[in-house]
Amino acid sequence: MEQNVVFAAILLLVAAVSSSSNIINPDLLYPYGKNLDYSSPNSDDGDSPLMKLDVILPLYGNNYSSLYVNYNGLISFKSPDDDFTPEKLPLVSGNPFLAPFWADVDISYAGDIFYNQRTDKQVLSRATSDIRTYFGSMDFTAQWVFTATWDRVSYYGSTSDKVNTFQVVLCTDKVQTFVMFNYANITWTTGVGSGGNSKTGLEGVPALAGLDSGEVTGYFIIPGSLNSSIVNISTTTNVDVVGRWAFKVDQLHPGFPLIRTVTTTPAETTTTTPETTTTPAETTTAIADTTTTPAETTTTTPETTTTPAETTTAIADTTTTPAETTTTTPETTTTPAETTTAIADTTTTPAETTTTTLETTTTPAETTTAIADTTTTPAETTTTTLETTTTPAETATAIADTTTTTPETTTATEETTSLETTTTVETASPEPTTTSEQTTTSQATITFPLTTSEQATTSRTTTPQRTLFPTTSAHSMIDLLYPYGPQWDNVSPKIDDGGPPAIRLNIKLPVFGSTYSTFYLSNNGHVSSKDFMQYTPEKFPLPKKIFMITPYWSDVDNRISGDIYYRQSTDPALLSRATSDINSYFHGMNFTASWVFVATWKDVPFFGSTSTKVNNFQLVLISNGNVTFTLYNYVDLQWTTGTISGGDKATGLGGTPALAGLNSGSSSSYYQMPGSLTSDILLISSKSNVHIPGRWAFKIDKIFAEDINGILNC
Repeated sequence: MEQNVVFAAILLLVAAVSSSSNIINPDLLYPYGKNLDYSSPNSDDGDSPLMKLDVILPLYGNNYSSLYVNYNGLISFKSPDDDFTPEKLPLVSGNPFLAPFWADVDISYAGDIFYNQRTDKQVLSRATSDIRTYFGSMDFTAQWVFTATWDRVSYYGSTSDKVNTFQVVLCTDKVQTFVMFNYANITWTTGVGSGGNSKTGLEGVPALAGLDSGEVTGYFIIPGSLNSSIVNISTTTNVDVVGRWAFKVDQLHPGFPLIRTVTTTPAETTTTTPETTTTPAETTTAIADTTTTPAETTTTTPETTTTPAETTTAIADTTTTPAETTTTTPETTTTPAETTTAIADTTTTPAETTTTTLETTTTPAETTTAIADTTTTPAETTTTTLETTTTPAETATAIADTTTTTPETTTATEETTSLETTTTVETASPEPTTTSEQTTTSQATITFPLTTSEQATTSRTTTPQRTLFPTTSAHSMIDLLYPYGPQWDNVSPKIDDGGPPAIRLNIKLPVFGSTYSTFYLSNNGHVSSKDFMQYTPEKFPLPKKIFMITPYWSDVDNRISGDIYYRQSTDPALLSRATSDINSYFHGMNFTASWVFVATWKDVPFFGSTSTKVNNFQLVLISNGNVTFTLYNYVDLQWTTGTISGGDKATGLGGTPALAGLNSGSSSSYYQMPGSLTSDILLISSKSNVHIPGRWAFKIDKIFAEDINGILNC
């Protein structure tokens, strides 16, 4: 009887809270609170006093002995930073910072900011375990940890109850330094002073998350930054812990975790049982409730409660819906240390579906739940990760479900330009801050690094197959294309099946086991070692001894419209971006770019076209003189075939479709990308081998090319 009364009271308590649901990983946030930390005065656009560190901290290639906690979501190391509207990185301010969520925070309205240095054994052990898991750094043992937690903070000009909770964890062994950004709950992106809506905290100039060395090189922007989709950052990760991002930050260029894919296996109705960790010293009791909602309805009602001695407790619910529903009760595990208790939410969906925690969305009928490059289909079906495409009917909830507008760039005047025989490097004029601003919506890409321990969610198995990462959108949330345009680039002649003269390189370029000082750019979508202008693609390997780096080999006719831009560059900002990209995809290489070549096919039509269909794609070559990589970026593909290759003049389809891949010139070393020479090549802009829809990356200096999974199979 007494138990029934308690249970009824719990139901009433949960029914009274806000209907906006939070799913919080109970192990996400490191301990924090007033009994452990310093706290900032409740004001707008403030900073902590200068905090003298107990260690000399290696960061961005320098050493620091102090820092500032800035209210607006930054940790800075030379001076306070009160800027409330975020800007695109790099800032070149000379003031290095870590930005878990740079936005216009106003704790005079709601929330607290807690921060402190930690050397207690339990926190050091936890940090050591986390970093070793994510980075494979078995030689790392944390000697010092700093945490800063923005706890339920509001935005400037707010007329709502929307709050954010996020955290920075900085740890070092005095040689290596790592940072973790933990996102427990993000509901707003923008203060009113930055153009945000007072009721929603959205619109305007949204928040930025990332790293900045304060120099022109050495920075990283987390996908979704300065975009409305940053509100979904708590559902993304690069370390297999949803809501957490981790980086190595002792060197100028950030280091990244190891990546893998995770699959879930359905078995009729599967319900996960998350753990709830309760920590003593200001201990609270974890509470979870079970609510039964009407058919076709799921209601989640989280609650945040503050207990005596500033204990923070996050309460979420277990919700069940009809038809073979299962109710789970979260376990409560007691561990030493402080006092942030979170109860994860578990949702049981209708029969014949699989439930996964953390951003699980169900659709009627044949329900599909997707988490981290994984598509789980209804019971009695097979989970697939290779070349999966989401189609409208039987709608799937997919990772990186984004919609992106076509990049706005300046198109050169349509006239035939006589180009010089040699190409010179453009180092005098800086690279553009942005040439292709892309607007995105919906959820962010979820990535999963290699870990040594599994999370307590659904059953997971690693797959040894070469894995692609399909999405329902042709675009990524970040700026996919490297900067391009007539103000920086050469423009290829407007001739059919042509291109510029041989391009003399400013580097001895290692490609497929040899080095080259020149190559040829073809209007028909490739770079090659010989002047090769064939318009109908052939299956690789070619009988000719010619290397081809081929983002989209097809019959382009830029006489009709469109332009093909190209340049070599050693601009520091571009080299930094290339360095960051390569190190984030190919781990453990400590790569630093010294040369970049960018070729961009902008709004190009097909030979014989009577339509307005055009393609937009890009080739980026990146090298340091010893190692060479290539990126293929696909923004918008609308046609596959010119009319001479059998294509339809109105649609650009049919006949012999385009090919994308790599040809070394050897019969034993080549790679054709999925969909090549079929109509499915159009789907390549919605897939990836590096977790960024529309981007593909390869290492090409050796005779056998590689991707992030290793040597490519022919």
